[in-house]
Amino acid sequence: MSNKVNKDKFMIDETKSEYIKNAVELFIKKENNGFETRYKSWRVCHEFYLKLFKKYKGKTFNDLTENDKQLSLLNLSFYLASWGMYRGSSFVLQYDNSIFQNVVNAILNEKYSILWDLDYKTIKDNKEKVKNLLVEIGKDINKNLSEYRSFYNSKSYLKGKDKNEEYISQTLTTKILLGTICCIPAYDTYFSKSISGTFSNFYNDEKIDNLLELIIRNDIFSKLSESKNYPLMKIVDMAYFDIGIEKEFNRYYEKYIMTLKEPTSYDIWKKVVKCIRQFYYKLNENADYDIHVAFKCDKTQVDKFINKYKSKIDNIVLLLRDNND
Repeated sequence: MSNKVNKDKFMIDETKSEYIKNAVELFIKKENNGFETRYKSWRVCHEFYLKLFKKYKGKTFNDLTENDKQLSLLNLSFYLASWGMYRGSSFVLQYDNSIFQNVVNAILNEKYSILWDLDYKTIKDNKEKVKNLLVEIGKDINKNLSEYRSFYNSKSYLKGKDKNEEYISQTLTTKILLGTICCIPAYDTYFSKSISGTFSNFYNDEKIDNLLELIIRNDIFSKLSESKNYPLMKIVDMAYFDIGIEKEFNRYYEKYIMTLKEPTSYDIWKKVVKCIRQFYYKLNENADYDIHVAFKCDKTQVDKFINKYKSKIDNIVLLLRDNND
């Protein structure tokens, strides 16, 4: 990356800082409300791996007790499953969780010690080192999973599809690192929707440098992590995950809900229902609107839309549920 940095593109104004704060609070409410417990799976996985690292730092998977071996694989795979990495299109779905044994080796490697629960001061004082280690551990994970991806890609039913045998998605790489070391946000669909193109094609040294610059130049992230309830990178992840959900919701809100216009196809209906269900748990009439309605959308308009099209929405919810079953 060039030494000449355009500082302005990394600066977050007061309004955006408040927006980020609201997004983090929204995520925490979801984790603590007792309904969508998948929001807690990150904490379970990370806390386990933090203890594992303190116990086995510098060791390998083979040095773990049999119990810790099983728990390390189960915690990581369940966390990844709860955050969408075992969906039908994912190559890891075709394997048992033993494919992560060498990933555990990378996570326990002592050279990555500085990355655990990265904080503001560590990034600011050691930015270049942090960046280089983030790139290195990303490549390490890629190397340890590429043979499984390669075999998966070689199967006949994948003809004409992705044949890049070395490719491990940045989503999988960053989700692994978020759930274990907590050194980088998960670059998933909602994160990519919420953050500028400065961070597209995320997992390389220039884009990581941009992320670290963003954190260093805006103390909102440091302030939000002062409570010690969440590490800094989880705060960044939570903020942009919920902002991404809201952007997706607002897109359909403006087109269909605010205008009370009926969607024109079944596929669009499915997307509208998906967005609504992010904020109304299964269209529960007693849902907490403060939690489930996007920051900028007003409750009255959403209620009008649901009341007008409730029977059709209910039918699609049932269809989606039947298809999922």
